[in-house]
Amino acid sequence: MKPFLAIIAVFASAAFSHTAPLEYLAAQEENSFFRRVSDESPAGRPSAIGAVKRPAALVIKRVTLDKNRIKFDDGDTIDYSFDIADHVVNKDGEPYRGELRLMGFDTPETLHPHHGIFYDQPYGPEASALTKKLIVEGRVIEIVTANSFDKYGRLLSHLIIDGQQLGVLQIKAGLAYPTFLKYPDDYKLFPGLLIDSQDAWANHSSINLAITYGYQPDFIDPGVWRKQNQQKDIIVTLEQWRSMTQEQRNALAAQAREKSVTPQ
Repeated sequence: MKPFLAIIAVFASAAFSHTAPLEYLAAQEENSFFRRVSDESPAGRPSAIGAVKRPAALVIKRVTLDKNRIKFDDGDTIDYSFDIADHVVNKDGEPYRGELRLMGFDTPETLHPHHGIFYDQPYGPEASALTKKLIVEGRVIEIVTANSFDKYGRLLSHLIIDGQQLGVLQIKAGLAYPTFLKYPDDYKLFPGLLIDSQDAWANHSSINLAITYGYQPDFIDPGVWRKQNQQKDIIVTLEQWRSMTQEQRNALAAQAREKSVTPQ
């Protein structure tokens, strides 16, 4: 069967209608989550989060990122070092420096031997490349975060590029599954972001279109793929991986494929 993304390339290409960010932002000022103002926004500055009751101790932060300090990992993860002035801290109260797990979407996996993933999921490199491209070409890169962490210690954040959620752009490009059904807490504190994600999946996703009409999507849900292919019992450190020859790496990848539920 031909890849479904290729069959509906015209449909998928609609995802890149965001090439006029100034016009988009102007429209957002009139009608969207972007015009809602939060407690953390400077006076007169629109916020990317909706009005929601929350515990007094919980602080929602909106921070503009310096692109020069962004390091790329995969389609839904970046690495960043915050300054004291950003007020984004680790569990010890120091400026956070490390991985950001970008909420709201899940892109195909890429090689992460230190996490037991020894080969790419189909379309993983493409999703990673799109995230890098959008950030590099974006004018204003922001995150909104409650300064909370996942079980791996990564900072949980929504990433906004020129007023648009990265997750929405990835979903529209056919390179991500949404997480609002699996992980509703991704939007519990950010209800204003949920509507666009739901719309992207329902009306602009080639993956959802394939599923709706009985086709096999180009790649399965990354969460399912991880369960089938991640090998936690043969994890190696990055240092070990870098010191290996290509032949040794290929041998580990072959071993992982043999142990997978459905070899890829």
